[in-house]
Amino acid sequence: MLRDVFSIYLLHIGKILLIGITMVLPLLLVHTAASAVFAFYVDDSVYANMFSFFFYVIVLWLIQVPYIHLFKQETSGEEVRLIEMYRVFFQCFFPVLLVGIGYGLLVVLGLTLLIIRV
Repeated sequence: MLRDVFSIYLLHIGKILLIGITMVLPLLLVHTAASAVFAFYVDDSVYANMFSFFFYVIVLWLIQVPYIHLFKQETSGEEVRLIEMYRVFFQCFFPVLLVGIGYGLLVVLGLTLLIIRV
């Protein structure tokens, strides 16, 4: 099982790195810029860290889409096409973003309640 996963990684390492550079890196740069701007305008570091964590959870939710599609293509026996991963990413961007926002809000709310409780 683990050997199969690593063989998929080694087989498609170029595509995985290209997705990382073209999709993941820009989203992480937007996350860093938004967190820095929010931290600059908010004096409280707790709120700035909570916003950064919230936004990071959303970004992590979004960047999984092309990798999931890559492994779906590989396991179903289809040809792994890079353009198909980009198409699926942009097609699913807003629905996944909305679910990610809800998920992020629930995680931050749960973390806040945990901090208040302790």
